[in-house]
Amino acid sequence: MIPSNISPENIIQAIERVDTDGIPPGRASRKYQLIYNGKKYPPKYIISCANYYANGTEYPSESFGGGNESNSFLRKLGFVIEDMSGQVTIPEKTAVQNKNTQNTSQNKPKNDPKNDKKLKHTERCPECKVAVENMLSKIYGEVRKEYRIQVETNPEKFSEKEHTKSLKKIYSKLVEYRGKDGFVKAKTLNVDYFVPSENLIVEFDESQHFTDARKIALENYPESLDTGFSLDRWKGLCLSLNKHDNDPPYRDEQRAWYDTVRDFYPSENGLKPIVRLYAGEMKWCTLNPENRDDVEYFKNRILNKSETDGIYPLIEQFNSQLNTLKYRYLDWAQGRIENDGIGSCYNHATKEFMGQPIPDKTYLCSLLKQINGDVYKISDLSKRYEIIREMYCTHPSLHEMWFFDDHFSNFFTARTGPMKHRLGLPSVITSLGRDSFHMKRARGVSTYLIKQTILLENMFSGSLPYSLMDAEILSEKDLIAEIRGLSSIAKPSPDEIISAMPSVLDVTRTILEMSDFHPLKNLTILSEGSFLFYAPCAINEGPVFTKKSSLKGTEIFRNITDYRQENIRECLLEYYDVVPVRK
Repeated sequence: MIPSNISPENIIQAIERVDTDGIPPGRASRKYQLIYNGKKYPPKYIISCANYYANGTEYPSESFGGGNESNSFLRKLGFVIEDMSGQVTIPEKTAVQNKNTQNTSQNKPKNDPKNDKKLKHTERCPECKVAVENMLSKIYGEVRKEYRIQVETNPEKFSEKEHTKSLKKIYSKLVEYRGKDGFVKAKTLNVDYFVPSENLIVEFDESQHFTDARKIALENYPESLDTGFSLDRWKGLCLSLNKHDNDPPYRDEQRAWYDTVRDFYPSENGLKPIVRLYAGEMKWCTLNPENRDDVEYFKNRILNKSETDGIYPLIEQFNSQLNTLKYRYLDWAQGRIENDGIGSCYNHATKEFMGQPIPDKTYLCSLLKQINGDVYKISDLSKRYEIIREMYCTHPSLHEMWFFDDHFSNFFTARTGPMKHRLGLPSVITSLGRDSFHMKRARGVSTYLIKQTILLENMFSGSLPYSLMDAEILSEKDLIAEIRGLSSIAKPSPDEIISAMPSVLDVTRTILEMSDFHPLKNLTILSEGSFLFYAPCAINEGPVFTKKSSLKGTEIFRNITDYRQENIRECLLEYYDVVPVRK
């Protein structure tokens, strides 16, 4: 899903960046173009870049869809989209004009008396601050605005508290920044909002807070400090906005220091971590405390939550319980199965074990069912795919990567690989030739194919230009040509697979579209039978992986770009404790 706070101005900033830096390899569009000032730009890449200016980081291409999703978003902001045939789609309501075009009354949406006010909206809108106060009051009750906190601001007078050394270090870094000193003037500080019932401070940051000095301070926060906002995002905003206020000459350092003291105050005084909202993130004044959706959105924003946040802790529980099941299998197989049941040649024994009513498996299945249900509630298919990829990182992608040399080319073998197996891509060519590629067959092939594509994408994500949900929809002629090209590959090297991956993603994405996204909509690929029994060698060969990093599995895999097995293992060992079970 595309972040709703990306503004027309952010899109223009992204366009200007592309004008300067160009388009990276793999990010050009093959079907649609955004038209601006007579020039053409790839819609999806422009949105990814625009998120940097809105939210501090370039938005991952796998987090939202190309085609209709990207085009619709840009049209709503007032931009013109053209497909490669030259057909132009002009937005119904123009929210942004090209720089050489003047606004006229014809450009304004009809029946909107507030239109002029909306066009002139800035982050200093006083109604935005009132709206934030009203939303906090609606959710939590009493709110104290411009609340004064009793806090020491002079580092020379700090008592020995938990973060005293960190605060003194940050102050020194700010002094070193431009040689300015003596900027501590205030004896007390105000906070924008204090919610007594929650012991919660909420700050509403306008753009002048995002400076080099603030970035220096944030970079020196200790890992032990808990905050109710993303430090990475705030540092990114400092980079993108890069504001300066030299009246007085030390104003940036002073503001950064006071914000730092506010950020540390809750941890020293038994309050909840401070929450910060960026004023330019959206038109806060449009939030209605009587609208249930607005209240839910605001509450999640205060809690720094998204609709997928609750799923990832469940996946961590699932991984832990899966490890327990691996040990349980080893206990069961010891002395009963040759070589104690370790090795893919004992997959039949693993399936026998997994078919028994084992309490550890029952709990594992209950977690899987809960995850499946939560994923089903997510309407955005790109987000669903992101969660499914994370589940497949747990099982069996970690196993596939640990034994990379043994497994990476399996996808191109006639016996198991989707590129050559009779139930995989060759059946598509046959069915299309007979004009019998009906919905039932499309669903079957797409379900078989997407599981294999997920494993390939997880394996090689560090070297891929885009994700499955970004891939292009091929014509029937191009689909057949790409399938034949993939079917001709035999015993490829990792580099050859990386070269083939754009075709793999485009083909899978096209067949997924033909099936009306069946695997993502009915989620059979996360069912007990389809998921848990998939790749039993991941259980009988292990290893047992225990994550020691806060990164998601998909994020860890993107750090792998050297596909020599020893280097893959070295990288995984940075993020996981690994207990091999293979003999």
